[in-house]
Amino acid sequence: MDKSNKWIKIYFQVVEKLLKYHNMPQPLPFDKLKIANYYKNYKLTETYGWKYQRHHIEEIYISGAILQTYKEAYAKGLSIIVTQEQHCLLHYLIVLAQTTIPNNGMLVQVDIAAWDKFVKQQCEIFEVEYVPNWHDYLKSGLEF
Repeated sequence: MDKSNKWIKIYFQVVEKLLKYHNMPQPLPFDKLKIANYYKNYKLTETYGWKYQRHHIEEIYISGAILQTYKEAYAKGLSIIVTQEQHCLLHYLIVLAQTTIPNNGMLVQVDIAAWDKFVKQQCEIFEVEYVPNWHDYLKSGLEF
């Protein structure tokens, strides 16, 4: 872990809190983590995404878009359960950490206004600093 990057440190602190929040003793491999073992999942009406999702912890270091291309690593990657709102917070922290490109994958699920709304809510809940211009750090990988 890069100890000089405060956002990486905060990311892992939030991951620890989320493990407790969802009564998970530890992260599990993505292919072994079944949301149905924890929650009855449902689609949200506001964003049409799923309420409960799985998040690969290593996405702080490797973009989910890139990770998906490595099938076995993706399947075996340690993951946690998150709500869609919590997922937005984790990806906000990834954006601020500036450790991966692309880092805008949440835009597949939610638009920027919803992402920002969820980030504000979750920053308050998890006592994380909210950076108003955080979206200036989004990178698609197409920048020159």
